[in-house]
Amino acid sequence: MTKNIIKIVMGTVICMMAANLYSLSDGGFNVTGAPGEGDCTGCHNASTTNSDPNGSIAIAIDSANGFYEPGKTYPVKVTIGYAGKTRFGFAFTSRQTGSGTYVGSFTANPQSGVVNRTEYVAHTQLGSFANNEQTWQFTWTAPDTIEGDVQFYVAGVAANADNGNTGDLVYTQSLTLKKAGTTSLKQIQLPHAQITLFPNPATDIVYVQQLQKEAIKEAILVNANGKMVLRFTRTAIEESGSNTILHLTDKLPSGVYFLQIKQSHTSGYYKLYIGH
Repeated sequence: MTKNIIKIVMGTVICMMAANLYSLSDGGFNVTGAPGEGDCTGCHNASTTNSDPNGSIAIAIDSANGFYEPGKTYPVKVTIGYAGKTRFGFAFTSRQTGSGTYVGSFTANPQSGVVNRTEYVAHTQLGSFANNEQTWQFTWTAPDTIEGDVQFYVAGVAANADNGNTGDLVYTQSLTLKKAGTTSLKQIQLPHAQITLFPNPATDIVYVQQLQKEAIKEAILVNANGKMVLRFTRTAIEESGSNTILHLTDKLPSGVYFLQIKQSHTSGYYKLYIGH
């Protein structure tokens, strides 16, 4: 009887120690929810992933409207929130769409609560403390030679801070960046003046005036080398009476650009000067 009691006590102590050690560690790495990986439920014994609508996780990458350029470095933010929670964590990675191969490289600062190890980024133990919401920041540098899209995966935890590994909530999210393409200047044929851009030169806003009003499905701004610098999806296009408004969100160098305007049945390029 005495031996059995000792075994029970020792087992309880070991479990408590394991839980406490886990809560005092940095985040795991290969638990991002990417193809072939698990997520944080493997250690946190949580309920079904994304099951509680009171919490959320989000990825924000400072890119040009969903595109990336090879070799360029992009700031990344991961935010997880749940009202009343005081401990949060995450694991993050990047994969080439279709192959699952890790692409790019991460740079993180442990002093800001983020640590990276080869193809992963995760929270540090000190970076897990916050009230209601936590945001981590780091950078991702696109590779020089990759072809195709890149998909980012993140798994995060909103913990109950009881120094155990049960009763926590796990959330996952993904985001895709497409490779920014280029347009041959030979493809650019300026159409007749059924569309007028003003002011021209422009600085931070462009009005598109049409002789016959037709919805613009998409607009793409390319520079004099044919390289895309801005892309306006339908949700980023503002209508104002007979005019369509495009906001130049990035401060672009002065020079000659071409604005491709895509409508239901037509598509054409229009010369635009940008000056400051």
